[in-house]
Amino acid sequence: YQLACDATNQTAVARLRQRKHRPSKPFAVMAKDPGRWCDVRAEESALLHSAARPIVLLRRSSSAVDELAPALAPGLKELGVMLPYTPLHHLLLADFGGPMVMTSGNLSEEPIAIDNGEAEARLGEIADVFLHHDRRIAVRYDDSVVRWAAGAVRVQRRARGLAPEPIRVPDGPPVIATGAHLKAAFTVARDARAFVGQHVGDLDELLTRSAYTAALGMYRQLFDVRAERVACDLHPDYASTHIAEALGPEPVRVQHHHAHVASVLAEHGLTGEVAGVALDGVGLGPDGTVWGGEVLVCDAAGYRRVAHLAAVSLPGGDLCAREGWRMAAAYGLEEAPPGVDARRYALVRQLAVSGQSPVTTSAGRLFDAVASLLGVLQESSYEGEAAVRLEAIASEGETEVIEVEMEESGRLFMELAVRREHEPAGKLAAVFHNSLAAAVVRACCRTGLPRAALSGGCFQNKRLLETTFVLLKDAGITPYANERVPANDGGLSLGQVLVAQCS
Repeated sequence: YQLACDATNQTAVARLRQRKHRPSKPFAVMAKDPGRWCDVRAEESALLHSAARPIVLLRRSSSAVDELAPALAPGLKELGVMLPYTPLHHLLLADFGGPMVMTSGNLSEEPIAIDNGEAEARLGEIADVFLHHDRRIAVRYDDSVVRWAAGAVRVQRRARGLAPEPIRVPDGPPVIATGAHLKAAFTVARDARAFVGQHVGDLDELLTRSAYTAALGMYRQLFDVRAERVACDLHPDYASTHIAEALGPEPVRVQHHHAHVASVLAEHGLTGEVAGVALDGVGLGPDGTVWGGEVLVCDAAGYRRVAHLAAVSLPGGDLCAREGWRMAAAYGLEEAPPGVDARRYALVRQLAVSGQSPVTTSAGRLFDAVASLLGVLQESSYEGEAAVRLEAIASEGETEVIEVEMEESGRLFMELAVRREHEPAGKLAAVFHNSLAAAVVRACCRTGLPRAALSGGCFQNKRLLETTFVLLKDAGITPYANERVPANDGGLSLGQVLVAQCS
C-alpha cells in the first residue's frame, strides 16, 4: 500500500505529514515528467527509466520551488522522484494530470500494510479514500532509493526492484547475517552468492520485528539456506542480535565498523588490507564505547584501529541523536545555540563535563553538533536530518580547508564556533565538509596502503563522499565505496557475511 496526495498542494501534504506522524522526513514524488521540476542528468534519467524503477534523488530546479508544495522535502535541495511502475500508477497519473506524493502505506516507523483489511485498520485515520485491489500482495517491499554520486550509482535503500538480486562473494559455508538494529536488512548466502534482503526499517517496534522475521523466513526457504554460520552485530542489545542468537549456531559477533568496511570489500571483490573508513552514528566498539568516526587497517578477517575522531561525551545518551544541541555542549560550546533554552543547555553542559556520560567518536554526532552550532537544526525528527540539512546549506564551490587531524575534531568545531559570528553559515558548512574529508584522507595516507574503502551512513552525504574521493585520488589512493548496498546500516549484513566466512 501507498499513501498518495497532490504534490502541488501544500495543505494536502501538510495534512498527510500530520496524520502519518512524519514531521519533516522527505516525501517521494511520482511524476511522468520529472524534468519539469528537477535537473536530470543522463545518468539519472537512465536510473529513472531502468527496470527497477527506483526513487532517484534529483536536484530541484527553480520551477520546483514555484510549483511543488514546500512541505515535500523541507530544507533540502534534492527531491526523491520516481516514474510510474505499475499499470495502476499510469492510470492514476494520466487521470490526475500532475505529480503525486507516493509514500509508504504506514505510520512512521511501522511496516507497510499489504492486506486490504490490515490497511483499513492501520491507515483508516490517515487516508480519506481507499483504492483496493483483488490481487494478493505476497511480501512487503518499500521503494528502492538511489542516487548518482562520485561517478557511480549509489543505493540509498535497497528494496523493490533491487532485492534480492545476488551479489558475488567468495565461496564458503552457508551464512545468515542479521545486520543491525536501525535500517535493518539481513543477508542469506550460499554457493558464492549473497542475497541481501529488502529494507525493513528500525527494529524498535514489534510489528517491524515481525515483518523482519517473516521476510527472513521467506528468504531462507526461497534460497534453501541451511546456515552453518550465523553473524550479527557486536552489540548485545540489538533486536537483530537476539534474532541471530535464536537461529541455532553460536553467532559470529562482528564489530559494527569492520562490517561496514567489509561490505565494500564484498561488493568490489577486494582482498588484502585496505584503509577502511567508517563514518556513521552509532556502533559499539570492543572497548565498550560508542564508535562512529573510524579509520581501520583491515581485511575480511580482521582489523586494527589506526585513527578516529575525538572522543567526547554523549550527555543524555541516545537523546543526542535527536537533540543535536546536546552535542554542541559536548564539543565545548559555552553559550546556548540559537533557539535552545539557556537554563536547560547549562544543565546539559554540566553533564557533558561531569564524566558521567557515555563516550563517543561518532561522526554522525559531530554533524549534529555543527548543525546546531550554525543554527541549521537543533532537534531532528528523523535519523540524519541535521546532517542532510547541513549538507544542503553548504556553499558550492567553496574549497577552504581547516587543517586538522581526525583526533582534533574538537578544534575544528571550536574554530567554526569562533568564525560563525562574522561568516555565513553556508560557507562554514562547506568548510566543515572539506576539512573532515581532508582529515580522513591524511589518516588514510599514514597507513601507506594504496586502497581505501569508505562506508557508514555519513558517506551517503554526496558532498562528503565526492570530496573524499577527489582528495584520495589526488593522494594516489584508489577509493572504493558502497554501490549496490547502502553505505548505512542497510548494507551491514553483507559485510557480516564476508567476515563470518573468514572466521
